[in-house]
Amino acid sequence: MNTLATLAPMVQMELNRCSSTLAQYALRRAAREFLRKTGIWQETITMDVVADQSEYTLASAVASATIYRIVSVNTNGGEGDNLPAEQYEFTDNTTLTLDDAYTPTDAETDGLVVVVSLIPPLVGTDFTVSAILDRWAEAIIAKAISDLAMVPKRPYTDFAVAALKKAEYDRHLKQCLADVHLHGYKTGQAFRLGPIRQFSKHN
Repeated sequence: MNTLATLAPMVQMELNRCSSTLAQYALRRAAREFLRKTGIWQETITMDVVADQSEYTLASAVASATIYRIVSVNTNGGEGDNLPAEQYEFTDNTTLTLDDAYTPTDAETDGLVVVVSLIPPLVGTDFTVSAILDRWAEAIIAKAISDLAMVPKRPYTDFAVAALKKAEYDRHLKQCLADVHLHGYKTGQAFRLGPIRQFSKHN
Protein backbone atom coordinates (compact mmCIF):
# COMPACT_ATOMS: atom_id res chain seq x y z
CA MET A 1 0.00 0.00 0.00
CA ASN A 2 1.32 3.42 -0.96
CA THR A 3 1.69 6.10 1.70
CA LEU A 4 3.48 9.44 1.56
CA ALA A 5 6.32 7.84 3.53
CA THR A 6 6.78 5.15 0.88
CA LEU A 7 7.00 7.84 -1.81
CA ALA A 8 9.85 9.69 -0.08
CA PRO A 9 12.67 7.68 -1.76
CA MET A 10 11.35 8.78 -5.16
CA VAL A 11 11.84 12.39 -4.13
CA GLN A 12 15.30 11.68 -2.72
CA MET A 13 16.39 10.03 -5.95
CA GLU A 14 15.89 13.33 -7.77
CA LEU A 15 17.46 15.64 -5.19
CA ASN A 16 21.02 15.54 -3.89
CA ARG A 17 21.32 15.02 -0.12
CA CYS A 18 17.65 15.46 0.61
CA SER A 19 16.73 13.69 3.86
CA SER A 20 13.78 11.33 4.18
CA THR A 21 12.23 13.61 6.81
CA LEU A 22 12.39 16.61 4.50
CA ALA A 23 11.07 14.60 1.56
CA GLN A 24 8.08 13.42 3.60
CA TYR A 25 7.32 16.95 4.77
CA ALA A 26 7.38 18.21 1.18
CA LEU A 27 5.11 15.34 0.12
CA ARG A 28 2.61 16.24 2.84
CA ARG A 29 2.53 19.84 1.68
CA ALA A 30 2.15 18.72 -1.93
CA ALA A 31 -0.67 16.33 -1.08
CA ARG A 32 -2.52 19.02 0.85
CA GLU A 33 -2.31 21.44 -2.07
CA PHE A 34 -3.34 18.82 -4.62
CA LEU A 35 -6.37 17.80 -2.55
CA ARG A 36 -7.34 21.42 -1.82
CA LYS A 37 -7.36 22.22 -5.52
CA THR A 38 -9.07 19.05 -6.74
CA GLY A 39 -11.39 18.18 -3.85
CA ILE A 40 -11.23 14.48 -4.70
CA TRP A 41 -10.90 13.18 -1.12
CA GLN A 42 -14.51 13.28 0.02
CA GLU A 43 -16.68 12.11 2.86
CA THR A 44 -20.44 12.00 3.30
CA ILE A 45 -21.70 13.09 6.73
CA THR A 46 -25.29 12.23 7.62
CA MET A 47 -27.00 13.88 10.58
CA ASP A 48 -30.47 14.13 12.05
CA VAL A 49 -32.30 17.34 11.23
CA VAL A 50 -33.51 19.19 14.32
CA ALA A 51 -36.64 21.27 13.79
CA ASP A 52 -35.85 24.98 13.35
CA GLN A 53 -32.13 24.43 14.03
CA SER A 54 -29.87 26.20 11.55
CA GLU A 55 -26.41 25.43 12.98
CA TYR A 56 -24.73 22.02 12.85
CA THR A 57 -21.25 20.90 13.88
CA LEU A 58 -19.53 18.71 11.29
CA ALA A 59 -16.76 16.26 12.12
CA SER A 60 -14.92 13.84 9.89
CA ALA A 61 -14.88 10.16 10.76
CA VAL A 62 -11.26 10.15 9.54
CA ALA A 63 -9.27 11.12 12.64
CA SER A 64 -6.30 12.43 10.66
CA ALA A 65 -8.35 14.56 8.24
CA THR A 66 -9.49 18.16 8.26
CA ILE A 67 -12.66 19.27 6.50
CA TYR A 68 -11.53 21.81 3.92
CA ARG A 69 -14.78 22.81 2.24
CA ILE A 70 -18.38 21.86 1.64
CA VAL A 71 -19.13 20.13 -1.65
CA SER A 72 -22.91 19.86 -1.24
CA VAL A 73 -25.67 20.18 1.36
CA ASN A 74 -29.01 18.40 1.22
CA THR A 75 -31.76 18.72 3.85
CA ASN A 76 -34.07 16.07 2.38
CA GLY A 77 -32.16 12.92 3.24
CA GLY A 78 -30.18 13.11 0.02
CA GLU A 79 -33.28 13.31 -2.17
CA GLY A 80 -34.02 16.12 -4.59
CA ASP A 81 -31.89 19.19 -5.18
CA ASN A 82 -28.98 20.28 -3.03
CA LEU A 83 -29.06 23.69 -1.39
CA PRO A 84 -27.55 26.56 -3.40
CA ALA A 85 -24.12 27.46 -2.04
CA GLU A 86 -25.28 30.95 -1.10
CA GLN A 87 -27.86 29.48 1.28
CA TYR A 88 -25.38 28.16 3.83
CA GLU A 89 -22.07 29.12 5.43
CA PHE A 90 -19.17 26.98 6.61
CA THR A 91 -16.87 28.47 9.24
CA ASP A 92 -13.95 27.29 11.38
CA ASN A 93 -13.77 24.03 9.39
CA THR A 94 -16.55 22.66 11.60
CA THR A 95 -19.71 24.79 11.65
CA LEU A 96 -22.43 24.59 9.00
CA THR A 97 -25.03 27.33 9.23
CA LEU A 98 -28.14 27.18 7.07
CA ASP A 99 -29.87 30.32 5.86
CA ASP A 100 -33.08 30.96 7.80
CA ALA A 101 -35.15 30.51 4.65
CA TYR A 102 -33.70 27.00 4.16
CA THR A 103 -33.75 25.84 7.78
CA PRO A 104 -36.13 22.84 8.04
CA THR A 105 -39.10 23.35 10.32
CA ASP A 106 -39.61 19.61 10.87
CA ALA A 107 -37.24 17.09 12.43
CA GLU A 108 -36.06 14.23 10.23
CA THR A 109 -33.80 11.29 11.01
CA ASP A 110 -30.74 11.31 8.74
CA GLY A 111 -32.26 14.28 6.96
CA LEU A 112 -29.08 16.35 6.65
CA VAL A 113 -26.61 14.94 4.13
CA VAL A 114 -23.40 16.91 3.67
CA VAL A 115 -20.58 15.99 1.29
CA VAL A 116 -17.25 17.53 2.30
CA SER A 117 -13.75 17.52 0.86
CA LEU A 118 -10.86 16.63 3.14
CA ILE A 119 -7.16 17.39 3.43
CA PRO A 120 -4.54 15.45 5.42
CA PRO A 121 -2.58 16.93 8.33
CA LEU A 122 0.75 18.65 7.80
CA VAL A 123 2.26 16.64 10.66
CA GLY A 124 1.23 13.48 12.45
CA THR A 125 -0.58 10.52 10.89
CA ASP A 126 0.60 9.58 7.40
CA PHE A 127 -1.77 9.94 4.45
CA THR A 128 -2.73 6.41 3.37
CA VAL A 129 -5.71 6.66 0.99
CA SER A 130 -4.54 4.18 -1.63
CA ALA A 131 -7.24 5.06 -4.16
CA ILE A 132 -5.75 8.55 -4.44
CA LEU A 133 -2.07 7.71 -4.13
CA ASP A 134 -2.25 4.86 -6.64
CA ARG A 135 -3.76 7.22 -9.23
CA TRP A 136 -2.08 10.54 -8.45
CA ALA A 137 1.26 9.70 -6.80
CA GLU A 138 3.19 11.16 -9.74
CA ALA A 139 1.48 14.52 -9.30
CA ILE A 140 2.28 14.70 -5.59
CA ILE A 141 5.88 13.57 -6.11
CA ALA A 142 6.42 16.13 -8.87
CA LYS A 143 5.05 18.93 -6.70
CA ALA A 144 7.25 17.93 -3.75
CA ILE A 145 10.37 17.82 -5.91
CA SER A 146 9.56 21.16 -7.52
CA ASP A 147 9.03 22.86 -4.17
CA LEU A 148 12.26 21.53 -2.66
CA ALA A 149 14.36 22.22 -5.75
CA MET A 150 13.23 25.85 -5.67
CA VAL A 151 14.64 26.46 -2.19
CA PRO A 152 17.82 28.53 -2.68
CA LYS A 153 21.28 27.62 -1.40
CA ARG A 154 20.60 24.02 -0.52
CA PRO A 155 22.50 20.93 -1.70
CA TYR A 156 19.39 19.92 -3.65
CA THR A 157 18.66 23.34 -5.18
CA ASP A 158 18.09 22.96 -8.93
CA PHE A 159 15.94 25.55 -10.65
CA ALA A 160 15.88 23.63 -13.92
CA VAL A 161 14.54 20.51 -12.19
CA ALA A 162 12.07 22.67 -10.28
CA ALA A 163 10.68 24.09 -13.53
CA LEU A 164 10.39 20.67 -15.16
CA LYS A 165 8.65 19.14 -12.18
CA LYS A 166 6.33 22.13 -11.82
CA ALA A 167 5.25 21.66 -15.43
CA GLU A 168 4.71 17.95 -14.78
CA TYR A 169 2.62 18.70 -11.70
CA ASP A 170 0.53 21.23 -13.61
CA ARG A 171 -0.22 18.62 -16.29
CA HIS A 172 -1.39 16.11 -13.70
CA LEU A 173 -3.46 18.74 -11.92
CA LYS A 174 -5.10 19.78 -15.18
CA GLN A 175 -5.91 16.14 -15.97
CA CYS A 176 -7.42 15.55 -12.54
CA LEU A 177 -9.58 18.66 -12.77
CA ALA A 178 -10.69 17.57 -16.25
CA ASP A 179 -11.68 14.16 -14.81
CA VAL A 180 -13.66 15.89 -12.07
CA HIS A 181 -15.41 18.09 -14.63
CA LEU A 182 -16.22 15.08 -16.82
CA HIS A 183 -17.51 12.79 -14.08
CA GLY A 184 -18.86 15.11 -11.45
CA TYR A 185 -20.40 18.38 -10.40
CA LYS A 186 -23.27 17.84 -12.82
CA THR A 187 -26.49 19.44 -11.56
CA GLY A 188 -24.76 20.15 -8.29
CA GLN A 189 -23.76 16.56 -7.52
CA ALA A 190 -20.31 15.96 -6.06
CA PHE A 191 -17.66 13.91 -7.85
CA ARG A 192 -17.83 10.35 -6.58
CA LEU A 193 -14.73 8.17 -6.32
CA GLY A 194 -16.13 5.22 -4.38
CA PRO A 195 -13.02 3.96 -2.55
CA ILE A 196 -12.10 7.50 -1.52
CA ARG A 197 -15.37 8.45 0.07
CA GLN A 198 -15.75 7.71 3.76
CA PHE A 199 -19.21 7.28 5.27
CA SER A 200 -20.05 8.46 8.76
CA LYS A 201 -23.06 9.28 10.86
CA HIS A 202 -23.00 11.99 13.49
CA ASN A 203 -25.91 12.47 15.82
